[in-house]
Amino acid sequence: MKIRNWIALLTLFVSSFFLSTLAYSATVKVPETVKQGGIYVVGFAGDENISHVRGVFGKKNVHFNPTPYPGTYSALFGVDVAEEVGPELFRVVVTTKDGLVYLVDKEIMVAEADFGVQRIRVPKKWVNYDSETEKRIQLETERIDEVLRGKTEVRLWNTPFIRPAAGRISAGFGLKRYINGIFTNTHSGIDIVAYLGTPVLSANSGVVQFVEETFIWGKIVIVDHGQGLFSTYCHLSKILVEVGEAVESGHEIGLVGGTGRVTGVHLHYGITLNSNVVNPLEAEKISLDKNCCIFISR
Repeated sequence: MKIRNWIALLTLFVSSFFLSTLAYSATVKVPETVKQGGIYVVGFAGDENISHVRGVFGKKNVHFNPTPYPGTYSALFGVDVAEEVGPELFRVVVTTKDGLVYLVDKEIMVAEADFGVQRIRVPKKWVNYDSETEKRIQLETERIDEVLRGKTEVRLWNTPFIRPAAGRISAGFGLKRYINGIFTNTHSGIDIVAYLGTPVLSANSGVVQFVEETFIWGKIVIVDHGQGLFSTYCHLSKILVEVGEAVESGHEIGLVGGTGRVTGVHLHYGITLNSNVVNPLEAEKISLDKNCCIFISR
């Protein structure tokens, strides 16, 4: 028993030594302050003995990609629209070619974002559900959430994100929504007003992971762009793709419609990053240099 305790103490000492060593030799570049609903880039610089780097923010994984420069990596991370305000830990988990694992922590301050309030009225059937409808909504929500937790390890896009449809934004991201006077949710995307039948384009290249007609979101398409990044297109009048289909940026995936719970014809467009609901307009600020390294244009 004493020998086991001695080994445990020695292991703790060695782990602490290597952790301290890496903490002094590695550099993690993250914003000091981030806002709810935002998309940001984190950079990591270590040494050439690293085999793998991953991150954790808000208890959710962050996918790092190596840059052309040895020992350096970059990643996108999102701050959920409902992320708790205050200090939050960003952890980098580093695995070396020798099989050793180290942790490097940075504290980030999450700031509140004021997205405003929206009050709308809809027919009672859209808010007062019978038990059968409630069960349907629950099952559809669970299936969508499962898709958005998917793990495609590679990045499937190398071009900037585009707006999926031309039109006026009638409802912005993050609005606190009151339907028939009752708070129901926080708006998880943007609503784009367009004519019925207007083409809806994939915001970037990826693979279609979900196609269905649902009660709340109507006809919906979800595209997986890899490494926890998904785009969602709701209330379509027609779906033009199938699950498993690979699409390029600008590929026509459907037509604008008014299916599901709506007050008029429009496209609801959303972005989810590492299970965080983020502002889709932030995705349009993601740029890549000639080496396909990510940066944010602000």
